Amino acid sequence: MPIKITDLTVHDIRFPTSRALDGSDAMNPAPDYSATYVVLETNAPQGLAGHGLTFTIGRGNEISVAAVRSLAPLVIGATLEDIVADMGGFWRYITTGDIWQLLVDMSPPELVRCLDFRYVTDALTPDEAIALLEANVPTKGKRERQMRESGYPAYTTSAGWLGYSDEKVRRLAREGVAAGWTHFKQKVGGDIGEDVRRARILREEIGWERKLMMDANQVWGVDQSIRNMHRLAEFRPWWIEEPTSPDDILGHATIRKQIAPIGVATGEHCQVWGAGVPARRWRRPVRIRSAHFLIRLHLRLSFAGRPGDRICRSLA
Repeated sequence: MPIKITDLTVHDIRFPTSRALDGSDAMNPAPDYSATYVVLETNAPQGLAGHGLTFTIGRGNEISVAAVRSLAPLVIGATLEDIVADMGGFWRYITTGDIWQLLVDMSPPELVRCLDFRYVTDALTPDEAIALLEANVPTKGKRERQMRESGYPAYTTSAGWLGYSDEKVRRLAREGVAAGWTHFKQKVGGDIGEDVRRARILREEIGWERKLMMDANQVWGVDQSIRNMHRLAEFRPWWIEEPTSPDDILGHATIRKQIAPIGVATGEHCQVWGAGVPARRWRRPVRIRSAHFLIRLHLRLSFAGRPGDRICRSLA
C-alpha cells in the first residue's frame, strides 16, 4: 500500500538566545534562534512520520510558519513513492537536506532527477551531471565507509559569536581546544578594531597550529572587505565567509584575488551567474576564478558539530 501523507502540523519554536548573545553576528546582533518545525503524518501502520525544520533568527518565524501552512494542501494526499520517484518535479510543484543515505543509494539518473535543471542547462545538462556522477561510482563505497567510520570535517563557532565578552571568548575557546576541536570560526563585521582584538584573543587561546576562519555575514562592501581582511591577515585566517553580498559574484572574485592566500567562502548562498546573463558567459571568469572554489570549500566545511559528530542523518 502506498504511504500517503495524511496531515501536516507546524510548530513555532523559539529560544531566547539573545539573553546571552548566543548566535550574535554583524548582521544579527541579538537574535533569538528559532525554528519552524514541521511534522508530516502518514497512513503507514507503523506510525511513520516525517520531521523537518527551518532555522530562523526569530524575527519573522511566524511568517515561515504561515508559509508552511499555505503549502499544506500541496503536500497532504501526496504519496512518498511519488515524491521519491521525481523529487525535482515535486520541488517545482511546491514552488520552490535530505536523508543522506536515501541520496547515496540513488543511481546517478535517479539523483539527477531530484534537481530542477531549467535554469542551468546552458552551464550543466542532466546528461553531463549523470556523467560526472557515474565517473565517481567506483569509489562511492569507500566514501560511504569513511562517512560512517569518521564522519565529516566540522568546525565550531561557539567561541566566536560577536557579542561575547572577552572572558567568555577565552573560556569557550579553551573548552573547544580541550574537547579536541581543530577549526574555529570567528564572527567579524562590527568595529574592525574589536574584530582585531578578538582575533588576537582567539589566537592566544587556540594557538597557531589550529585553523581560524572568519565570517562577516555579508555586511562589508568589496573595498571594505579587502581593507579589513588585510588588517586581519596577521592572524592567518583560513578563509572569510560572506564578506559581501552573496549576489555580487565578481565582487567575491575580486576579494579573493586581493586577499590571497586567504580563501573566500560563500556561506549559505551559492551563486554561479548573474541575473539576465547566460551562465556560459559567466562560467569561465566566475566559476574558475571564484564560484567553483567557493562552493567546493564551503561544502567541505559547512557542518558545524562536535568533534566526532557524524553526518549520517543529513547532508550538510
